[in-house]
Amino acid sequence: TFHGTHYRNDTTYYRSDKLTQPKRVGFVGVVYYSPRKYFGFDCRGMHNNVDDLWWQMKVYPKVPKWVVPTNNYEDLPCATGKTSMFHDKSLKKPRYDFYKKYYLKNKEEYDKLWGKKH
Repeated sequence: TFHGTHYRNDTTYYRSDKLTQPKRVGFVGVVYYSPRKYFGFDCRGMHNNVDDLWWQMKVYPKVPKWVVPTNNYEDLPCATGKTSMFHDKSLKKPRYDFYKKYYLKNKEEYDKLWGKKH
């Protein structure tokens, strides 16, 4: 859930294996795996490290998103390794900047859903 302009510090994260009931969220992690050439729309100009946020904060910010209780999944090694895009410091700025821009555009909606953090 989003509560401010800083991607890491102002976001509450939920894991399916830690929940006992579904939780409404603003972002559900990586939801697709496919090269860009298979998408039937123009995604040029989208930085590789914001493609998941692009869908969920820019294109479909008002579509309800949920994390549901389950332990029937595994984290991919590429998502947790030191070389993953989530840990590569050179890729953080584009993601943080994109998040801030679209958090501010959708702030009113997020405040309705989760209230203000401070």
